[in-house]
Amino acid sequence: MKDKAITFIKNLKSQISSERGDIGDSFMIIIVIFTAVGIMFIFPIMTIADRTDDMAQQTIQAALEKLVDQICMSGEITPTAYYEAEETIASTGILGDLEGEIQVLDDNPSKKTVQVQRDKVGENWYYTIYDSQWKEDMFGADGEQENAKKLKPGDRVIFRFKNTSLSWAEQIGSIVYTALGKNVSTISAEASGMIMSNSSK
Repeated sequence: MKDKAITFIKNLKSQISSERGDIGDSFMIIIVIFTAVGIMFIFPIMTIADRTDDMAQQTIQAALEKLVDQICMSGEITPTAYYEAEETIASTGILGDLEGEIQVLDDNPSKKTVQVQRDKVGENWYYTIYDSQWKEDMFGADGEQENAKKLKPGDRVIFRFKNTSLSWAEQIGSIVYTALGKNVSTISAEASGMIMSNSSK
C-alpha cells in the first residue's frame, strides 16, 4: 500500500507540474501527502479495529451458545451460568444488553390425544416469559436472592446480545461510512435451544 501511495504521489506531481507550475505544484503536493498519510495509517487502523470486533463477536456468540447448551442439558437457568456468560461478554470490552426469553410449553390437557397429527389445536402451544419476569424469579425483586429458574423438557430458551455503544472500530468507521452514506455495523449475537433434561429429577 505504501508503494502504491508513493507511485500515486509521483504521478500526480508530474501531472500538476506540467499543468499548474511550481506554486500550484507545491500546494497540491501537500494535499496529496496528507491524503497518502490517511491511506497508509487510517485504513490499517480500521482493519485492526475490525478484526478486534470480529473476535469480540465470536467470543460473545460462543458465550451465548455455551449458556444455552448448559440450560438445555441441565433443565434450568442458574445464576452461576448466567454470571459466567456476562463476565465473558464483559471481557471483550463491548457494552450491551444480554436478554433472555423463555418459551414455555403449555401443559394444556387437550394436547394429550391419540391422534398423531402435530398441528392439532392445543398441541405444542407456547407462551413467553420475558427477561424481566424470569430474572425476578431467579434474583428476586430486590436482586438479593439467587435461585435457579426451573424449566421442563420441551421448553425453549433464546438469548440475545446487542451492543449499546460504539466500539473502537465502529467509532472510526462511523466517520467513513457516514461520508459514504452507509450504516455502521453493530455487534450482535443470538443462540437458542430446546430443553432436553428435567431439572426436577
